Amino acid sequence: MNRMNRRQGKQEQRMHVGVEIGGTFTDLVWLQEDGSVATGKVPSTPGNIHKAVLDAVASAGVPLARLDQFSHGSTVATNALLTRRGSATGLVTTRGFRDVVEIGTHDRVGNIYTAFYRKPKAPVARRFVCEVDERIDAQGAVTEAIDLEAAGSRCSRCSAARA
Repeated sequence: MNRMNRRQGKQEQRMHVGVEIGGTFTDLVWLQEDGSVATGKVPSTPGNIHKAVLDAVASAGVPLARLDQFSHGSTVATNALLTRRGSATGLVTTRGFRDVVEIGTHDRVGNIYTAFYRKPKAPVARRFVCEVDERIDAQGAVTEAIDLEAAGSRCSRCSAARA
């Protein structure tokens, strides 16, 4: 969270902002330079989702030019995927992880031994999952950089298969 300002020989706080777009509200949290935290909430704008992000930033008075990190999330996208109410969807994943979504997790509520359990349908059909060559280790360091040209080619083939 802190970085050393070598010229002044003292700790200097970084500024971070996180914004999450929900179906009703867009929330903001801002870690300021002095270490204090500010929050904000504005109505979401479903027809123009980036507007709510800009509104939240403006209403909090965040100095974007001085930010060290800006993080963004969206439950709108997650909910659209899980409820299958969004556009046709594909998934790009690291080679070797194509089946993770299909395998799923243990989600049996109540009696885990029921003979009548029905596994939920995967949010993305396996044929629309595109694997790309890349690797990131447990510490977040890139061990095999993604080849964007090759990844784009693979994704284009997956997209063409949908048509």
